[in-house]
Amino acid sequence: MRETATLRLPGSELFVEAFGEQGDPVVLLVSGTGACMLAWDQEFCIRLAAGRRRVLRYDGRDTGRSTTCPPGSPDYNLHDLASDAIGILDAFGAREAHLVGLSQGGAVSQLVALTHPGRVASLTLISSSPGDADPERPTLPPTPLKTQVELHNAPWPQWSDQDSVADYIVFLDRLHAGLGRDFDECSSRDRARRVVGRAGNIESSLTNHYYVEPVTPWRGRLPEIRVPTLVVHGAHDRLLPLEHGLALAREIRGAKMMTLPLGGHGLDHRDWAPVISEILGHTRPTEEGFLSHAAVR
Repeated sequence: MRETATLRLPGSELFVEAFGEQGDPVVLLVSGTGACMLAWDQEFCIRLAAGRRRVLRYDGRDTGRSTTCPPGSPDYNLHDLASDAIGILDAFGAREAHLVGLSQGGAVSQLVALTHPGRVASLTLISSSPGDADPERPTLPPTPLKTQVELHNAPWPQWSDQDSVADYIVFLDRLHAGLGRDFDECSSRDRARRVVGRAGNIESSLTNHYYVEPVTPWRGRLPEIRVPTLVVHGAHDRLLPLEHGLALAREIRGAKMMTLPLGGHGLDHRDWAPVISEILGHTRPTEEGFLSHAAVR
């Protein structure tokens, strides 16, 4: 079963899509920087829901069909994005949920677990980072210089030209992809066109999350997270090197590490099957029997 809703929350309106049956354990998918809910492919959601999960994906602020701010002027921070996640759970009547956060969505999920621990059943952190406890004295490797140069030298798209913006999204997808496998440009371009076509303000979508004001670093509080945590990270992540994921797995008590040998930043469809299998196992209620394997065909 699929349904959609536009939720009116304090400070925002968010577009949400739900897969699966009411009453099944809720899995909330939290997208990364500049990414709408299409960062979680529909087929990925369907396969998770087939494992008897109630799967929610949504357009975060400034993306897709949700609230937008003028380009360069977001009026929110990461704590507001964490509050949005709680607002979605409230609207769907979910006392708690399994949070699956991708990149910046992993940071938001960490904040939810720290500020609303009773609402989080488990965490899955994909291509994410704990950040540095002291940004002035970093201990984690930065984005490699070659990647920084590529990003810096990339020309901005013509925001009024949908093809130009789609080209830019494909460029970003290529940059995020792992180096050990062929880049699927056809799938990337198809998704890019859908992202552009449904965006309320595509310039805000692709820029505003970079202007969000930083919040107090929380890396020193990671031992406070007591929910089961799965860390998934690509061995060839060109934005957040693997050491970021390893730090999360090391500093969150009892966390499990899953390294994708050919993975980059984000989830390639060729990694869906093992990742879905891990998430279903990770989110299985203790009283539940065997799950359907239709989700991991």
